Parts: sequence; C-alpha cells; structure tokens
Amino acid sequence: MNVRVLSVRFVAWCGVLSLVLGSMIVTATVASAATITQSAPLTGSTTVGTSGAFTDQLGVTGSTGTLAFTATGGDVTHLLVSGPGVITTSGALAAGSYVISGTDSDTSGDTGAWSYTLTVGLITQSAPL
Repeated sequence: MNVRVLSVRFVAWCGVLSLVLGSMIVTATVASAATITQSAPLTGSTTVGTSGAFTDQLGVTGSTGTLAFTATGGDVTHLLVSGPGVITTSGALAAGSYVISGTDSDTSGDTGAWSYTLTVGLITQSAPL
C-alpha cells in the first residue's frame, strides 16, 4: 500500500472513532434542590379546656413531592408533628405558649425549616353580638 491510501484510511478510521466516542458522551442536567418555605399557619390558639383535642396542619410552598415533617426542637413534649405535618397536643395543656420547630423534606430532595407557636388561653373571646 502506498502512503496516500494509508493516510486516507487513517483519516477515515479517526472519523469513525470520533463518531463512536462522541456518541458515548452523555450529559446530564442535575436539578438543584429547592427550598421549601413555611406558609400559614405559623401560629394557633386554643383554650385550656379544648387543648387536649387541638390539631392544625402545617402549610408550605415550594414542595414538588410528597412531604415529610420532623420535629427537631422546641417543646416536643407537649406539641407533636406527624409525618405529613399535622400538629397535635400530647394532652390537655396549661395556659401559656408552646413552640415546636423542625425540618421538612420532599421526595424531590427539596428541604426547609418550620416553626409553630401554640398559645393556650384560659378563655376564648368572641366578637360581641
């Protein structure tokens, strides 16, 4: 074989190799996790007499998957949070303020923090008739 034929074959082989290797390169876009932001309600109120049956649902924005809430601080003895974000009391409470806080995450990898304050009063005032 002469040099010219070898040169053409080499160039053709390099082109095929480049095509094969080029098709093997895969690029992936990785979505960055977003921040879940707490929305209303941030607080709740009840009376001593009804505090044992108190419930409230935490609200958030920015979640793109199934949510899970975890309590990490505050008065976790008197206030409880379930996995889906329902705040309940552990029983009847004395008058005062109770705060619980924690983190939330969803199945898409988004995360956030939350805090909730429950005020327990002796009576509930209603609007005059």
